[in-house]
Amino acid sequence: MVRSDSSVAQLHEVLQVAFGWEDMHLHRFEIRGREYGVNRGGGVFFDTDVRKVLIGDLKLRRMERFTYEYDFGDSWIHDIRIEATTAIDPAKTYPICVAGKRSAPPEDCGGPYAFMQKRWQYELIGSGGPREQLEDLVDDVEDEEGWEINRRYHPAGLIDSRSIASLWRCQRHPEAPTMKLTIQLQLEGADVLPLTVPIETIDRCCEDIDDIGLQIAEAKSILGKLQQVVVRQ
Repeated sequence: MVRSDSSVAQLHEVLQVAFGWEDMHLHRFEIRGREYGVNRGGGVFFDTDVRKVLIGDLKLRRMERFTYEYDFGDSWIHDIRIEATTAIDPAKTYPICVAGKRSAPPEDCGGPYAFMQKRWQYELIGSGGPREQLEDLVDDVEDEEGWEINRRYHPAGLIDSRSIASLWRCQRHPEAPTMKLTIQLQLEGADVLPLTVPIETIDRCCEDIDDIGLQIAEAKSILGKLQQVVVRQ
């Protein structure tokens, strides 16, 4: 859900956050046969400043569709539909993610067809198995950064809506307050002193503990580390 007084440029930012991308490539909207986008040096020139074009001013009707294309090389084309127009709730922070399934494809993975061809690879790496056991099966991910990117983009993953809202606030308001959540495991036994073991630290742009949210990948990582600590101890 986005506010009607959001600009088309802000809608682009929302989509980038929702997909976990970093706005490294050109993009464009096509709305009623007219193209909109943020002008970039060496890229497509748009005759309208989308920072001043508000979504509400477009007078889009319920169930009306338009397209959003990102990365003209990979060509990710999104079909966007107006589901409904509702009153703004002053108690809520917009935009709001109300539903979703699976993770978005990683940036620069080659486009829809290349992503589907490598789907098994993302599933394999995202399964949480030790890298040492999987490297012989996956031979085109060499560095640690690439490995972690693939792990985050397990096709069965789901980004928590509160995590999306937090990412959006961080991008739009870098000065916004952040909250650090540290997860610890306390071990106690009859013959040993209590032992506190740090498991994970999570940073979020939020003021309330209830707004932190977890991604599926984060939850799996925490559970995996808990299991390792319990087995070792």
